[in-house]
Amino acid sequence: RAILVLPRELIDRLRAAPPDVAVDLRGDLREIALLLWPSRARRRASCDVAGGGALLTDVVLYREGHRIDYMLQIARHLGASEAPAEMSLASRPEGLRLSRELRESRGAGGDFVLVHCGTRVPLKAYDRMRAVGDALAREDGISVIALGDGPEALSVDGLVELVRSARLLICHDSAPWHVAQAVGTPAVAIFGPSKPWATGLYPGRRGRLVSLDLPCRDACDEATCRR
Repeated sequence: RAILVLPRELIDRLRAAPPDVAVDLRGDLREIALLLWPSRARRRASCDVAGGGALLTDVVLYREGHRIDYMLQIARHLGASEAPAEMSLASRPEGLRLSRELRESRGAGGDFVLVHCGTRVPLKAYDRMRAVGDALAREDGISVIALGDGPEALSVDGLVELVRSARLLICHDSAPWHVAQAVGTPAVAIFGPSKPWATGLYPGRRGRLVSLDLPCRDACDEATCRR
């Protein structure tokens, strides 16, 4: 498992000018203990699913459901508007440039399908993801850009614009899936151990999940397969 290490400079800056509010949206004990608590924020909000409640000023009750709804619950607990959720991501010049350069280098000047093969969690990876893109290009003749399982490096801004300009995204339960929902790009996501009710398609978004209804999914920690 990854260990959260924060730069000393960041901790010093937080202590020199403590924020009014510090929020952890995941209920992660490491972030609560190593970021929220040292920040000396007047209000420190998160849920207490993994411990750390004693370090918070605002413990928000965790309810099973979509993660977006849970995050909105924290925001509303802190006084945010009750208005329905709206998702969007702003365009940035650097992201537009990087996306354009990558599309030009792959010969995808018009419509294209983006196949993102990467995932931070190995257990979520479908090992034939790139083959899916190859089949689309071969059988349907559509331009396909595949990335995420090689040495390509793309900034967050570049990824946002690449997803935004795609006709369709095919991916795992990973960052591009959530970006697609935010920018309105239709997406197909392969869910292995991921829980569709927590990180799946949010109401009003465009997409489809491909998954098996495995009985072990509820108890899966998404780190080690026990089947």
